Amino acid sequence: LPPSALRDWRYLTVAGGAGVIAFVARRLWVRVRVRRLMTVFDAAGLALFCVTGTTVAFASHLGPFQSAVLGTITAVGGGTIRDVVIRRVPTVLSSGLYAVPAACGAALTALALDFHFYDGYLAVTAALLCFAIRMIGVTFNLNLPTSHPHS
Repeated sequence: LPPSALRDWRYLTVAGGAGVIAFVARRLWVRVRVRRLMTVFDAAGLALFCVTGTTVAFASHLGPFQSAVLGTITAVGGGTIRDVVIRRVPTVLSSGLYAVPAACGAALTALALDFHFYDGYLAVTAALLCFAIRMIGVTFNLNLPTSHPHS
């Protein structure tokens, strides 16, 4: 069973088109405004992939917890692959509120699917939850607490 990204031509078309646009518009990336805009697009992608990954996992007969974990990994993995390809430290390693928003959106989606009240409105709500948490973290430079071992 190949993944839907390989079965449906639209996934590859969007990814390829985005790659071509990024390649052509490379000089714009250095501007501060464009970087901020890219952060907004990254947060939107994170939100959409956490919901999509969770629903696909649940449709494949995984439980709600497993679906939420897979949705989180799907969302974070996309950004990580992007960062590695452009030779940048993955955002998940440099920003404390990256995986947490994805996990929140995925958890809401998984609960809704498990309790049979998932619909388009809830999908948008879960994506907006993820997006809002991510953007609040970026805006206020919020990070998770870190553990420092005692010497």
